[in-house]
This record gives sequence, C-alpha cells and structure tokens, in this order.
Amino acid sequence: MKNGLHTIEYYPNGNIKIEGYFVNDILHGEHKEYHENGMLFQLYNYEEGRKEGVYTNYYDTGELEMKGFYSNNQLEGPHTMYYPNGQIECQGFYKNDQPHGKCTEYFQNGNIQIVINQIEGRLHGQQLAYYKNGVLAREQYFENGVLHGPIKLFNPKGILIMEMTVQNGKNRGPFKKYYDNGSLMFSCTQVNDFYRKDIKVFKKNKQIDKAISTKLSYMFGSEPISLIPYMDYD
Repeated sequence: MKNGLHTIEYYPNGNIKIEGYFVNDILHGEHKEYHENGMLFQLYNYEEGRKEGVYTNYYDTGELEMKGFYSNNQLEGPHTMYYPNGQIECQGFYKNDQPHGKCTEYFQNGNIQIVINQIEGRLHGQQLAYYKNGVLAREQYFENGVLHGPIKLFNPKGILIMEMTVQNGKNRGPFKKYYDNGSLMFSCTQVNDFYRKDIKVFKKNKQIDKAISTKLSYMFGSEPISLIPYMDYD
C-alpha cells in the first residue's frame, strides 16, 4: 500500500516522468509531471483521487504555459494560456469541464486576435477576429455551435469588404462585396449554398450597365464560377 511520495513513471533516460503523493493507495496531495529534460511540465493537486484546486503547465524551458482550476476532477473557472515570453495567449472560462462564456485570444504583441463566446463547449453569440494592428477583420455569429446571422469582413484599414447572411449554417439572403475604397463591387441574393440570383456587378464608383437579375449563377464553395461570361466590363 502506497503512502507518501512515490515515483509513478520514468522516461527511458532514467529521468522521472510522473510523481505524486498517496494516502492508502489513493492519490492525495501534490502531483508532478516532468518533461524528458527534467523540467517541470505539470503541477496539480489531488484530494482523495480527484483533481482539486490550481493546476499549472510549463514549457520545457521553465516558463509558465497554462494556469487553471479543478473542482471535483473537472475544469472549473478561469483558464489562462501564455506565450513563452510571458504574454497572455488566451483567457477563458470553464464550467463542468467545458469551455463556457467569453474567451479571448491574443497576438504575441498583446493585441486581441479573436473574441468568442461559448455555452458548454459550443460557440454561441458574437465572434470577432482582428488583424495584428488591432483593426477588426471579421464579425460573425453562432447559435448553439452553428453559424447563424450576419457576417462582415473588413480590410486592414477597417473598410467593409464583404457582408452576407447565414441561416443555420446555410448561405441565405443578401450578399455584397466591396472594393477596398468601400464602393460596391458585387451584389446578389443567395438562394442556397450553390446558387445566387439578382446578380449585379459594379465598377468602382459606378454600376455596370448590364446585370443579371433573373439568371442563377452556379457556385463552388463561396466564389462564383460562371459569373464572368454574362458580364460586359468594357
């Protein structure tokens, strides 16, 4: 019967891989895992065989990589990840062992990269993505893990370059693309993931005389592949 500190596993080179404290053969107390080079990898605590309290992960060079909390063997509460230089990489929360609530990811320069919202591990609500310079790049929405609602894309100067609508993961409704100066380039109505109607193409600052208002343009992915033959760009 194990009591006190025991080594649980070794690396082939003889270095300790896992060690922890036991009470009557049950993990209880500080528990450590190591990188093969001998540096600390993980540190957390057990109470009667269940993970409880603060846990930390470390890079094999010794810097803090992650910090979170356990409650009754499940991740619970704030959860933070770090770059090797100490800058925060990601901040979020857990509930019942699932990501829950707002989560923010950062570039190494400290600027926000992505902001998402989750409910019990499923994306839900607004999602924002940014360029490294801090300018908003994308805005979209989820409902119970499925893309649903308006989507907007912006260029690095913050000018709107595309907007569309998704319903339950399907492309539906108005779709518009813009030139980098903000003037309208292309507009249509999305019938489904493969067809568009009421297609209009614009030159910068003025509409092309010819436009498709009744024909459906077959789609592959999200880009039109049979649009150009119907258009007069001269």
